[in-house]
Amino acid sequence: MYICSECKKEMEEIVYDGQKFLHCYSCGADFFPEKTINHVSLKTAQELALAHENVSHDDSLRLCPHDQTALILIENAESVPPEVQLFRCSMCKGVSISAQNFLIYKQSLTKKIEYFKAWNIPFLPQAVALFGIVLMVSISFTTGFPNFNSTSIPSQAQDQITNVSIRQQNEQLVVYFNTSNPMKSSLALFDANKNQIASYILRSEPSTSHILLKKIEKNQEYVYFQIIVSDKGKTISTEIKKIE
Repeated sequence: MYICSECKKEMEEIVYDGQKFLHCYSCGADFFPEKTINHVSLKTAQELALAHENVSHDDSLRLCPHDQTALILIENAESVPPEVQLFRCSMCKGVSISAQNFLIYKQSLTKKIEYFKAWNIPFLPQAVALFGIVLMVSISFTTGFPNFNSTSIPSQAQDQITNVSIRQQNEQLVVYFNTSNPMKSSLALFDANKNQIASYILRSEPSTSHILLKKIEKNQEYVYFQIIVSDKGKTISTEIKKIE
């Protein structure tokens, strides 16, 4: 028996869009196995939300219906709208979400896909979705980036990092690049207004495609960037370059 983390009623296995997940017919909540939620369509989210428009939820401790592990609220994630409550199991990596939150999440993801298509940027669901969440750590920086005038990429990095594209458009920063071999990646951005370096993890697992889509706040002004990639303990960095 699978118990809903939202209302504590029994859940049932259902299949939509070729994906099997748990659904609660009492409150409409869903529990998606790892890497499943992004393969379920917006149309399905709309259908599931329609039957559960005005449902109250239990705010007590939420437990994973599979292993009874306490679910953790995903916070400050680039892929999750701030108004959406999405809970993740640290054991099975599945995610739990209410019907209305699921609809908002899918609507947001659909808008991102349309944005990427409009700019002819290859869209990678795992890069902006739950199983590739972009993390950010901001640290104080008082002396500035070194070598501001450097525009060349070291030959070693140039051999590994290709198709670099960085755009600022409509309050969005879009970063995309490829690596010749599967590598982990991060991006350092210098914020001139805050005099800080913001470090974003693009890929925590090796991949050849790397992408970041970030909203630029009114008080942020990113001026310089540096790409860092690593594999098997070996780290390669590009020269620091100005964002055009």
